[in-house]
Amino acid sequence: MFTKSTNSESILHIRAKSVERNASYKQGKGGTIGLENDGTTWFFIKE
Repeated sequence: MFTKSTNSESILHIRAKSVERNASYKQGKGGTIGLENDGTTWFFIKE
């Protein structure tokens, strides 16, 4: 499932997950953080 958070939620997600992101990739959980031109932040979690 892919979700798009609001800007405020995305900031919290990035702060919470940025450190865990590489570990999640290594564990095969999947996850991507992207930043759009308008500043909207996306946090994708593969479930």
